[in-house]
Amino acid sequence: MKVLKSNYTFTPSILRKRYATALGLIAILIIVSQILIQVALDKNSDSSRIINIAGRQRMLSQKITKSALALSYKTNDFFRTKYILELTDTLKLWEISDKALKEGSTVLGITANNSPEIIKMFADINNSYNIIIENTNLIIKSYYTKDTNINELLANILEHESIFLQGMNKIVFQYDFEATNKLKKIKKLEIIILIITFSLLFFEALFIFVPAEKELIKTFHEIEKNENYLENLASFDAMTGLYNKRAGLLLLRNEFEKSKRTKTPLTISFIDTDGLKKINDKMGHRAGDDYIKSIAKSIKENLRQSEVGFRYGGDEFILIINANISTAKLVIERISINIASMNNSKIKYSISVGYAQLTNHNVLTPEDLIKIADADMYENKKAKKNSLDV
Repeated sequence: MKVLKSNYTFTPSILRKRYATALGLIAILIIVSQILIQVALDKNSDSSRIINIAGRQRMLSQKITKSALALSYKTNDFFRTKYILELTDTLKLWEISDKALKEGSTVLGITANNSPEIIKMFADINNSYNIIIENTNLIIKSYYTKDTNINELLANILEHESIFLQGMNKIVFQYDFEATNKLKKIKKLEIIILIITFSLLFFEALFIFVPAEKELIKTFHEIEKNENYLENLASFDAMTGLYNKRAGLLLLRNEFEKSKRTKTPLTISFIDTDGLKKINDKMGHRAGDDYIKSIAKSIKENLRQSEVGFRYGGDEFILIINANISTAKLVIERISINIASMNNSKIKYSISVGYAQLTNHNVLTPEDLIKIADADMYENKKAKKNSLDV
């Protein structure tokens, strides 16, 4: 069995054992860390719901007061009925929320885990809470008994609403304070686990990967050579000699990123041959292939060194030009002249072209750029067809 050496002699068996041990410890730490993160998320979610409901209690108390006030000056039966229903629903929701905050609620998704400080704060406003409920119920009752004198009841609600709101403000702030402290403690524990994990990774690199480094580098170099060789073979389209779609899209992405980084113009021209289907139908697919090859040959021979063309698929080609649309159109004009020179009595060579330019301000992806040029090409093809129909 081959032995990998550094300053010491390590057998693969020793390396495997060390690696398995380190991997096991790291896995345990990751699991613990994920459990802590999940606990923190659950606590944060629970705290958010509690704070939201506590905040809603303040809003509901104000809504109770508003509805009661509306009843005191509204004489129209329609509006009085509207506000009595609103008052009844609001009071019911207010009582449900209060019970949930104090005792927990599976329906609202909160647990009863109030601190002594919060329990005391609820006790401080409990009297005002009960008085508001009592007087609100009396107002609701007075509506059905046709008793319109509710001023005293309304005054009691207004007096204790202020006390209740001040108390609920303190409760909301206390909920938020306690939730923040819980998260801080969990974060500290996560940092400790993270430090231990990084320490294990450091020792894993020192005692496992360093001894195997030379062998790995040698293997990777061999793989890289093979990949480069295969990539070179796979970069060109066998029929046309142009770059194939995979290589062309890679080149486009590189030029796209470079253009955005350097703020230089980039234009693509989307080329589609005209009349290929007719040639295939009348003269056969071999003639159609020759037609594609001829167009590709013209493209290839009329591109400068800085311009790149690739076969996008079937009879579609894309040119990558590091310039604006005006320059790209000149390139296409040069190619079109050359294509027209190949016309004969049997075949008329023609292409439809669309353009798309990446400006300094847009945030398009290379794929979006192709879609724009493709759509523009179809407009060009459509215009040609319409002119022939006329």
